[in-house]
Amino acid sequence: MAITPEAPDLPTAFLGGAPSETLDVSSAMLDRAWEEMSQAENGDPVDSIILGCPHFSYDEFRALAEAIEATPGRVHENVQLLVLTSSASFALAQRGGLIEPIRRFGATIAFDTCPFHSPIIPENASVVMTNSGKAAYYSPGELGVRVAFAPLDQCVRSAVSGRVRMEGTPWEA
Repeated sequence: MAITPEAPDLPTAFLGGAPSETLDVSSAMLDRAWEEMSQAENGDPVDSIILGCPHFSYDEFRALAEAIEATPGRVHENVQLLVLTSSASFALAQRGGLIEPIRRFGATIAFDTCPFHSPIIPENASVVMTNSGKAAYYSPGELGVRVAFAPLDQCVRSAVSGRVRMEGTPWEA
């Protein structure tokens, strides 16, 4: 599977050489990492849902629009659904017709910022949900919150219910 455009495969990534070190990742290791990054429990009220840390891409906007279409309702009145993106990705998503359904759903879209360096998350937030490993890792220390780390579709369902709704670990989804 290609992860980045500049390294479509392992030989390209290592310039034809061998990696200096390899690590076999087990399911148990992934489960431990998820447990460390996700302290909130199913059913906890969720205050904010952070998507796009780092910034949301066009493909992520498309996936969000699809998840919203598959989820009846809109963002719960007590939940902030925050999508962080760049101006360029926003312009592409807007041209693709993806922004209006996301806004109608109740999402707030913020440009060129980070939730850890701007006052965008309410001070009284105690539970943040995210599909971002970066946000899951840094939120407890930077924002003083408990985190629910879950895939995008579970974040969308939680936004509607107002409560953390996690089913399994993010890699099982």
